[in-house]
Amino acid sequence: MKRCLLALLLAVLLLSGCSSSVPEPAASEPAAIEPTTSPTLSPTPEPTPEPTAVPVLQPETVLSGATGGASPYILSGSDDTTVRVCWTGRYSRSGDVRVFYAAAGEDDALPNDPGTAGASGVFLPEGAFSGQPMLYTATLSVEPGTRYVYGISEDGAAPDTVYHFRTNEADHLSAVAVSDTHLYCNEWHPALLEDTLEAALGSVTGSGGALDMVIHTGDIMEQPRYSLDALLDHVPMLHSFVFTPVAGNHDSLDAVRARFPMEDADRQTGDYWFVRGGVMFVGIEIGLRYYTYHADYLREVLENAPEHNWTVVLIHNAMRSNGSHAIDGPVMNFRYFLEPVMDEFDVDLVIAGHDHEYNRTVLLGSGAPEQPDGDTGAAVLYKKPGERIYITLPSGTGLKYYDSSIHDVDFAFAAEGLEHEPGYVFFDFSPEEISLSAYSAATGEEIDAVTLRRGAPITEEE
Repeated sequence: MKRCLLALLLAVLLLSGCSSSVPEPAASEPAAIEPTTSPTLSPTPEPTPEPTAVPVLQPETVLSGATGGASPYILSGSDDTTVRVCWTGRYSRSGDVRVFYAAAGEDDALPNDPGTAGASGVFLPEGAFSGQPMLYTATLSVEPGTRYVYGISEDGAAPDTVYHFRTNEADHLSAVAVSDTHLYCNEWHPALLEDTLEAALGSVTGSGGALDMVIHTGDIMEQPRYSLDALLDHVPMLHSFVFTPVAGNHDSLDAVRARFPMEDADRQTGDYWFVRGGVMFVGIEIGLRYYTYHADYLREVLENAPEHNWTVVLIHNAMRSNGSHAIDGPVMNFRYFLEPVMDEFDVDLVIAGHDHEYNRTVLLGSGAPEQPDGDTGAAVLYKKPGERIYITLPSGTGLKYYDSSIHDVDFAFAAEGLEHEPGYVFFDFSPEEISLSAYSAATGEEIDAVTLRRGAPITEEE
């Protein structure tokens, strides 16, 4: 027994001595973290970075007073005679909140006797934004083809900041369209969206044109709980151009409807319409997937539409695309319910997103062949009644891409690209034609261009 105890004691001593002679493993040094900035636009996708900023979950710009320093933005009215200026702020006890505005002079300053438009305020929905700030909206009476200056005032005080915008001509409209910006997708990137829009503006003005409107076909934010202030406070171009968004599946439909109160929007679906520059736009909000409601709304609007030259549908889900969502259930359902109405009322153009790549179909609809013969890359297309083309917009920031493998769709495409590049599409509407050009925001290269006209081409025999 004593031998056993001595052997056990000796073993303990030996083990204790061994453990004290072996040093503890050294803690590994953390890798040096390089400062990160918003990535530059590049045609080659970089590895996805880790998050470097906390997403905005509530308004950051609401200070004392109704104006609160919040950035204003512009929506269309029902036609060329009005625009709507919106901004967030706290409840005003006086109730005297308004927009001062006037046609711009040479110095772009507000004159001594500007026009005024009173603002109406509504509380933003609790849950989408904490603290329940108010959204103010003022409707301005405007003339087509005019440059304006404007500022926000409370209690009759002079505005702290003066902004400007230019209205489109009565029979002409130009717009740049982006989609799927996914702000706060791994990094904070409103500046990257501004870079894309600035590139588009430079491309337009460099060729002697002008820009009237910015279209966004959804997935503005990466998650629905993120505040839209990331867009509205950090993309200065929205102070000066009419903004026309629809919500995507990553957006909060309630937040989009609250922050972008389109005039005469449908109370149930959020769908809306307006006419600018002779173009009738119908926005379809996909958040409420009662497809028959959307179809009924589209039919009612088109049946009672005022006079216009072209009809354009804006929707997030691309009904005719060869991207990764080409055969998803919601896509097929929107196609099934909306396309018969589009055929009947001669919708000319459908602008969508969702697939994070660019593609353009041949003329489809109203009995047009699914696989047409001949050259699908013609520079000018002549549409028959009921025919239209479908545009799928690329990502406006390049923050998120999908597998670009092509689905076995049963209709033809005339152009495609930008599977891994940010991009935008420029549209120019006149009474006679629609011209569009698709660009890479990374390189500035034009990857597609086409003009859409009505009727048949004039042949030499005619």
